[in-house]
Amino acid sequence: KMNPYDPCVFNKDMDGSQMTICFHVDDCKISHRSSKAVDKIIKWLRKEYESIFEDGPGKMLVSRGKVHEYLGMTLDFTTP
Repeated sequence: KMNPYDPCVFNKDMDGSQMTICFHVDDCKISHRSSKAVDKIIKWLRKEYESIFEDGPGKMLVSRGKVHEYLGMTLDFTTP
């Protein structure tokens, strides 16, 4: 469901917790308590959208961990 405050953010209840997906052009940030839920949505995104990138690398890159570069920002989740 699209977030009413930001059309680039979608929220969905999955496995009893909120999944948040942020989109910006060809970048995407996915967060959820369960890595299995994230795996499930990545698999779906690859199935639906990787074929449209045949003129580019053709493969969606996935970054996991506590520190990420996203839209020129460093997102550091190493401390609560």
